[in-house]
Amino acid sequence: MLHVPTLLLATTLTPANTPWQRLQPKTRLLCGLLWVLGLTLIPAGNWGLYALYTLILGLVIRITQVSAHQIARHLQVEIPLVATIVLSVLFGGQGQVLMRWGWLMIGDQALVHTLSLMLKLILSLLFWKIITLTTAPFPLIQALRTLGCPELVVSIAAMMLRYTELLVQEQLRMQQAILARGCKPSTLSWQVWGNLLGVLFLRSYGRGERISQAMQARGFTGHLIVDNMQPWQLIELLALSSLSGLVLGTALCIR
Repeated sequence: MLHVPTLLLATTLTPANTPWQRLQPKTRLLCGLLWVLGLTLIPAGNWGLYALYTLILGLVIRITQVSAHQIARHLQVEIPLVATIVLSVLFGGQGQVLMRWGWLMIGDQALVHTLSLMLKLILSLLFWKIITLTTAPFPLIQALRTLGCPELVVSIAAMMLRYTELLVQEQLRMQQAILARGCKPSTLSWQVWGNLLGVLFLRSYGRGERISQAMQARGFTGHLIVDNMQPWQLIELLALSSLSGLVLGTALCIR
């Protein structure tokens, strides 16, 4: 859900001639899973491994040609969630107390765990943000089904993307109607906004019903039609092998 706005803009943000773009969507998904797995294996306070992962992520950003501005602009949704999780760990009070404000206190172990968790979350989010910025939504859905994701989950994800786009379109139409009648959104009261949200829901629901009937009339049975994926290529095997080696090396370093 957090990455839906990014997915809708993925095809217009990055060039298509990079080595990363030659990877199939299923390979990019597997790379993302391996990346997160490697990060979860890093123990708290092992700053050397965090520095290594940061350097690798910088190399990936360089290869994909995704600018830092594009990534930062689409991290606004995740920042409040990350901040909430990090603060809940920071004020846990584990270890020797370093700072205290009334009943709030920061321990040395809590500080180490907080910094480690923050690095894991940021590095994970940045890698998956690269995936969503460089991969169109429906090839990503097809990759999920190819990798054996449950059919129900794939269908829900596909419908979520489709109906989110419809909801945005209906909202833009209502906004244009408000401006055409000489009203400014900043001058509307909360009651008017509540009525507008109700109308938006009814319009979106009605349009969704019409789309559902049209899909059933065309023979849709609940199973998405997926294009045949290409066989594994050498560059994809190299990418997966490199990340698998990174995860294995991480697991060996912590022993």
